[in-house]
Amino acid sequence: MLLGLLRIKDKLKVSMSIIKSIIFLLSLQVFAEFADVQNNVSAELLTGYETLSPGKDYTLALKIDHKKNWHSYWKFPGTSGFQTEVKWTTDKALKISEARWPFPHYFQMGRDTMMVYKDTALILYTLSIPENYSKSEITLNAEISLLICDDKSCVPVTEKTSLKLKIGPEEETNSTHKLIVKAAGKLPLVLAPENIHASQKGDSILLQFPNLEGDFKSAKFFPISLTSPVMITVEQGFKKLARGYELFIAANPDAENKTIEGVLVLDDKQAYTFKVDLSKSAVVTNTAQVQEEDTAHVDSDSESLLLVLVFAFLGGFILNLMPCVFPVISLKILSFAKLGDSDKSKTLMHGISYATGVILSFIAFALLIIAFQASGKKIGWGFQLQNPLFVSIIILVLLAVCLNLLSVFEVNSVSVDSKLADKGGLGGSFFSGVLATIIATPCMAPFMATAIGIALSKSPLFILTVFAVIGVGMASPYVLLSLFPALVKRLPKPGAWMETFKKIMAVPMIITVFYFAWVYWALAGTTAVIFVCLASIILSVALSIFGKWGGLHIENSLRKKGRLSSLLLLLIAVIVCIFAPVRVPESRSLGQEWLAYSASAVERDLADGKTIFIDFTADWCVSCKFNEQVAFTNAVYKEFADKNIVLYKADYTRKSDDITKALKSYGRAGVPLYILHRPGGKAQILPQLLTESIMLKAISSETE
Repeated sequence: MLLGLLRIKDKLKVSMSIIKSIIFLLSLQVFAEFADVQNNVSAELLTGYETLSPGKDYTLALKIDHKKNWHSYWKFPGTSGFQTEVKWTTDKALKISEARWPFPHYFQMGRDTMMVYKDTALILYTLSIPENYSKSEITLNAEISLLICDDKSCVPVTEKTSLKLKIGPEEETNSTHKLIVKAAGKLPLVLAPENIHASQKGDSILLQFPNLEGDFKSAKFFPISLTSPVMITVEQGFKKLARGYELFIAANPDAENKTIEGVLVLDDKQAYTFKVDLSKSAVVTNTAQVQEEDTAHVDSDSESLLLVLVFAFLGGFILNLMPCVFPVISLKILSFAKLGDSDKSKTLMHGISYATGVILSFIAFALLIIAFQASGKKIGWGFQLQNPLFVSIIILVLLAVCLNLLSVFEVNSVSVDSKLADKGGLGGSFFSGVLATIIATPCMAPFMATAIGIALSKSPLFILTVFAVIGVGMASPYVLLSLFPALVKRLPKPGAWMETFKKIMAVPMIITVFYFAWVYWALAGTTAVIFVCLASIILSVALSIFGKWGGLHIENSLRKKGRLSSLLLLLIAVIVCIFAPVRVPESRSLGQEWLAYSASAVERDLADGKTIFIDFTADWCVSCKFNEQVAFTNAVYKEFADKNIVLYKADYTRKSDDITKALKSYGRAGVPLYILHRPGGKAQILPQLLTESIMLKAISSETE
């Protein structure tokens, strides 16, 4: 039993611990003769399956029941005691993993501080059965060595237990399956060091966790080394901050390293395991170990803000190249072509008007997000597209733009003098900027994802600043065109070709209308789509009436009737959308390869040592749909299957607080997001625009 002591790394500390434990045991050995061992503790093996299938992994549980006031020890016992050990005897073809330990509790006796299990504890293991396993039954034998103590005596105990299981083509669960799933869900989650700030303040170590969410009342940290920079002590100062939590722990004067490693337990409910270097830690917003080009962090707040603003500008600029924005950009190109040889000031005013529409729209989105956050709601980028009414109105707006391109009506036809025309033209440029921003929300450009993800974890002023800079980035190409008329002059001269070009541009616009109609169907159901189709017909009639009888060239009384009729029909179309009966389906087909995202299921699979892939997607995300067609090929799915990777799809089409929280945990605010999560907590964030080769490379590196 004393051989287990040799596993403690630091010789001096280990020697002192060994001597201390031996003296402790010898002094109490007299009590062992009188202890009824069997009544103090019992141990048994459990699994959640009656029948297991070859080629799969299963969770085993070592269940230890302690008599009242008795305890056994965690994987690191503290200043005295021994961890529980298991010696397995079974078929050599089977593999049993290292123990996965639930979080412990502190136990103080005199000057000793120990980390123990009381009542019932379930230590978990993973049993791996080879695919070619041919036996019909297996027997697992376990010899369990543990030290059990109360506040007066300690008794070394050896328990033997066994478990027989059937092997068959169809796995069958049993009555303990839910118990083991629940136990797996309570294992400590991995918290990457990038999400922790550790610093020394005099005789104390300050641990800060800026991104932990929830209303927790208490916290304890359990180190796993006698030479840790923090003391093994029950006395720890816990404080909830405006964002996250912090913990003060006495510093260890005899610390021989700068690595803090252990388990953080919140309210005896939620636990996180982490390892962080005291000399190199820094606060960022991502709880995953990120491996991607556009993610970075710095220690200084001012430098951090500058970097985020650079990301925001680049993301806004690149947003112009995303497929969801193309239909509206085509309108802007057409408007610049119409300017032709106009004077520089007029061109500049149109550019500024367009930029104002873009920037104010982004600021409006930021204000909405701030308002929602203040009310306690969790929202992310693209949140407005999760609202069926908003999407239905967007369909009507896009349809109106399409009908304008097809010359069903002309907004500028109401102008009779150049002064009024100029006002209408500038208003059109402003509206183009607003519409471009609205249509851009299904897209999340590179760099922009990081900027928004960080911004949403900061102050309202920070959020406003970042969103405004994204708008500046998106509008910048058009402002440059307006500042340098020579560039505008390179565009084709105005002429008859423009009417043809307008009608050609109506094609991507009508495709966009149908796309959003499909998104609306996913949000609201078939009946609601019928209502929106009716509203679209009414709108088309309204704009046709306006186009024929609403222009200034029409006699005054008839023009008034035409415009009034158009306005009434337009209001009816909007009312039809408002009262469309939304019937959200209970569940949606994700494809046979995919499981619906669940935080608890992901945690369970990671606890079981499985590799998982999470696809954060939405029907309104054009980039997501593009990636699905280009990157998720048969070869990729075959590689997923060969590597036994569990696939989860997080569908963000409709509002989901769980998915919003998950996105935020990876430092993101919107989709697409692709996570390859390996055992041990390493998470790789894949690029937002994928190819088959990128996917295959990421998957194949999984075993490296």
